[in-house]
Amino acid sequence: MSWVPSEDASRAMREYFEAGITVDIEASTVNKAAEVEATKLIIERVEETFDIKLERLVGDTNYGSAAMLNWLVNKKQIEPYVPVCDKSERTDGTLSRSDFIWNEQADEYRCPEGKVPRKNWRPFKSPRGGVHKDDTMRYCARESDCSSCPQKKLCCPNAPVRKVVRSIHENITGCCSPNITHTRISEIYARAQENRNVLRPPQTNLGAR
Repeated sequence: MSWVPSEDASRAMREYFEAGITVDIEASTVNKAAEVEATKLIIERVEETFDIKLERLVGDTNYGSAAMLNWLVNKKQIEPYVPVCDKSERTDGTLSRSDFIWNEQADEYRCPEGKVPRKNWRPFKSPRGGVHKDDTMRYCARESDCSSCPQKKLCCPNAPVRKVVRSIHENITGCCSPNITHTRISEIYARAQENRNVLRPPQTNLGAR
């Protein structure tokens, strides 16, 4: 049996929400995917139960995947204050995806040497979108281009060709500028802490033995 709050209860919950008080909770395993799904469930449940429409979401990189940001911005119209989870940057000294130039119109990347990794190098009878199950697309260079490339050791030293992976939700990650995000997150956390300090009841030492 579901509980339907009264109008007064809904109004009170909205006031609590503005003050930074928890109005819902969902248990989940210590797992990135489970935590994301639990967050989606809470957002939709709070909206349905209390008629509270979230304006923003503050979170860590667990919520910064392109797919999650797409859900927040395009489906729920929620402003994300979340560091983008970008795994495309390499830390081993080899070229990262950011070293490749993206051409939206041609749907292709261009490497520092001017070569072009593409999704498809030959035509198919049935058009292929090139989207994999994880909502990503793979752009591959020609083996002949990579084998003679002067920067091969800096690009793909352990592979015959360089592959560049791009999410179908890639464009949405631009809404989260890292500098702005961390600044705004600090401001929001500080304001929430002030609200909690005002609303927190006095603590009593029960002297448990």
